[in-house]
Amino acid sequence: MRSISYRFAPNDAVAAEREQMEPVSGVPMVRVLDADGKELFRGWYVRHECRQPYVMDDELRPSDVAHLVAVSGSADWGLERPLRIIEVTPPHRIEVIA
Repeated sequence: MRSISYRFAPNDAVAAEREQMEPVSGVPMVRVLDADGKELFRGWYVRHECRQPYVMDDELRPSDVAHLVAVSGSADWGLERPLRIIEVTPPHRIEVIA
């Protein structure tokens, strides 16, 4: 598994915009399990097409698609939480939380 961390600086204008957003339904919360079925972490599933296909006679192969999980990191009280994007690869697996 590979991961990338992002930090979002506090910004009053962005905070005001966030208050106006409605939650998006249908985006599944998932958990990532190791080969033994032990839960490693929970987050939100993201399917990323890593390559732009040609207009004609081209299709994405399974290796062109990354299966990612967006996970909120931890922080001290009142501080911003980093966002980690983790690519999940075998033997790890993703399971939708119902």
